[in-house]
Amino acid sequence: MISARPPRGLAAIVAQELGHDPFAGALYAFTNRQRTKIKCLYWEDNGFVLYYKALAEEKFHWPQTGMAG
Repeated sequence: MISARPPRGLAAIVAQELGHDPFAGALYAFTNRQRTKIKCLYWEDNGFVLYYKALAEEKFHWPQTGMAG
């Protein structure tokens, strides 16, 4: 479950699953399966910034797997 993962756990997903450097300054967004919660991870100077939002009634619009741009 993505919503239970701490910033370091999300950074590990970025590194291991995506092959990206989580400390490079890019913004990474994660959502739960129901698309009702989102976490955004960003490295800033000396620590991670974590943004979290949970929707009460709606869902986040999310691109299909494999869609470009």
